[in-house]
Amino acid sequence: RKETDLSAEMEDKNKTARLVRVLYLLGFLDLFGVGLLLPFLPRMIKLLGFSHFLTGILGSLYGALQIFSSTFVGKISDVQGRKGVYVLSYAGPAVAYLFIGISHTAICLVTARAVAGLLKHGLSTGKALLTDITPHKELSKVLGYYQACSSAGFIVGPTIGGYLIDSDPTFALAAYACSFVFLCSSVLSLILLPSGKINKSTDDDLHKERKDHFSLIFNFKYFSTHGDFIFLRFLCTFSVLMLRTNFSIFLTEKFGVTDKMLGYITSLNAIAGTLSLVNVGRMAALYNNPSRWLKHSLLLLLISLIFISLAPSVTTVVMGLIPLSIATANLRVCLTNLSLSRATEDDKGALIGLSYSVSSFSRTISPTLVGAMQEFDVTLPCYFSALTALTATLVSLLYPIEEGVVGGPKKKL
Repeated sequence: RKETDLSAEMEDKNKTARLVRVLYLLGFLDLFGVGLLLPFLPRMIKLLGFSHFLTGILGSLYGALQIFSSTFVGKISDVQGRKGVYVLSYAGPAVAYLFIGISHTAICLVTARAVAGLLKHGLSTGKALLTDITPHKELSKVLGYYQACSSAGFIVGPTIGGYLIDSDPTFALAAYACSFVFLCSSVLSLILLPSGKINKSTDDDLHKERKDHFSLIFNFKYFSTHGDFIFLRFLCTFSVLMLRTNFSIFLTEKFGVTDKMLGYITSLNAIAGTLSLVNVGRMAALYNNPSRWLKHSLLLLLISLIFISLAPSVTTVVMGLIPLSIATANLRVCLTNLSLSRATEDDKGALIGLSYSVSSFSRTISPTLVGAMQEFDVTLPCYFSALTALTATLVSLLYPIEEGVVGGPKKKL
C-alpha cells in the first residue's frame, strides 16, 4: 500500500511539473504575440489618421476595459475553472487581430483593442493556476520563472515584429503573426490544460474570500491607514507609464526611428528589465532595509527620466532606458515587500489587489494625458514623467514608509 501511495504521489508531482511547463510556454507565447504588434500600435493608429489625443483615448479604452473585466473574469475562473478562461482569453484576440490584418480600418482597430481589453487575461489566469497547483514554499520561485518566461517572449516579439512591419508597412503581416500566435495559445490551452477546478477551496470559501476582499478595499479606514503607500505606488507607476505610453511616437517623430530599430530598442529594454528582475533578490539582501532601498530606487528613476527627457539622440535615450529598467524592477519588488510587511495576514491579498488596481488606474488615465500633451510637443510627457518621479522622491523623503509600520516611521520604545 505504501508503494502504491508513493507511486500515486510521484505521478501527481509529474503531472504538476508538466502543467507548470505548459504554463511557462503559454506565458512566453502571450507576451511574444503582444510584442509582435503592441509596440508599433501607436504609430499604426497615427497612420490611420488619428490625432495624438485620439491615440491616447484608444489606449485608455484598453486599460479601462481591463479594470472592469478582470474581476468578472477572475470570478468565473474561480468557480468554473481556469481552462475556459484561458481558451477564450486567446481565441477572442486571435480573431480580432486577424481582422486588423484583413481590413486596415479604424473601426477594426478599435474593435480589436476593445475585445482584447475585455477578454485577454491569460497572464493573470496563469498566475492563478500556478497558485492553485504549487506548494506555498515553492510559489515565489515558480512565479519568478513564469515572469521570466513571459518577459522572454517580449524580448523576441518586438524584434520579429519590427522586421515584419519593415517588410510590410501596412502592418498586415505583423497582425497575422500576432493572430496566429494567439490562436496557437488557445489551441494549446484547450488540449493541454485540465478541465474543472483544481484548487480545493469551496464555493462558500470563495464567496467569503471575495466578500472580505471587496469590503476591505472599499473601507475608507483602509485607505486612510495605507494612504501614503497607495499614493506613492500611484506616483511611481504613473511616472513610468507617462514615458512608456506612446513611446514609439516619441522616438519616431523626434529621432526618425524606423520600425526595425524600434523593435530592437523595445527588445533591449525588455532584456534589461528581465536581467534586473533576476538580480533584484540580491539587491534586497544587499540593502536589508526596504525604506532606504525605496529611496535609492526612486532617485535612480528620477535621474533616468531626466536623462531621457534631455537626450539629444537615440543612443542617449537607450543609455537612459537601462537604469530606468533597473529602477522599475527594484521599485516593483520593493513596494510589494513593503506592502506585505505593513499588512495583517487577513488583508495581505486585498492590499496586493488594491496595488494592482492603482496600477490599472494609472494605465487607464496615462494614455489620454500623454496624447493630449503630444498634441503640443512629443517630449512634454517625458518632462511630466520626470516631474512625477520628483514628487514621488520628495514624498518618500518627507513621509518615509518604514517596514512593518502603518503611516510613518517606527516609534522608538
